[in-house]
Amino acid sequence: MFQNSKLNVLKDALNTAEDLRKISSINIANSSTIGYKALKGIVAPDCECQCFEDLLPEVAQQMSAAYNRPGLKPGAMHLEIVKDNTPGRKTKVNGKIYEGSNVDATSEFANIVTAGTMTKNTIAAIQLDNKIQQEILNITGR
Repeated sequence: MFQNSKLNVLKDALNTAEDLRKISSINIANSSTIGYKALKGIVAPDCECQCFEDLLPEVAQQMSAAYNRPGLKPGAMHLEIVKDNTPGRKTKVNGKIYEGSNVDATSEFANIVTAGTMTKNTIAAIQLDNKIQQEILNITGR
């Protein structure tokens, strides 16, 4: 589908939106896990930074297989993933006090909405490019 090199940026944006959605899903799933530190996904174009390969190698392998992209190319849009080391709420379990998860469900759901908006806008840009290409073909008569 993405044979046009101009559309590679849009492909990266779709993958970035999906990665952001996955990070939020992982955080929400672990929001009740004692001691869990939330992951933050920061959209990072053109940088050398931590990626899934660094923090979650098993998830990176699954994503690489699913997206058929063995590694990120320099200059590609992707997520910089960092752990949020802010302390979680104190939780009492069986008479002992533990540090709970530091996941903020509100911000995670906001990230899911942001990822959905990124996906929607990227698809709209792809559709616009398709219309432009069709008009060019109609004008040139090919």
